[in-house]
Amino acid sequence: MTRYEIFQAVEAENARSKAKYGAWVDLPSIDHKDAICGEHEEWLNAFYSGDVHGEHGELREAIQTINVLCRRIQFLTGEPDA
Repeated sequence: MTRYEIFQAVEAENARSKAKYGAWVDLPSIDHKDAICGEHEEWLNAFYSGDVHGEHGELREAIQTINVLCRRIQFLTGEPDA
């Protein structure tokens, strides 16, 4: 995947997660931390199990981890669309 393709996938994941979980501006920071740690843990599980392309494989979990980190950065910088 190119960086462009990766960030297109992150944008799609961002839209999906916002529709499912709502905006982060209304959540306490501990919930942000839990989401980030949870996605990282899922990525680690995929890494250690050798799952690259599965439903919970490294690729999908990495995209989801990038998304939650982006949302945290947006929250920290006052972006209302976090």
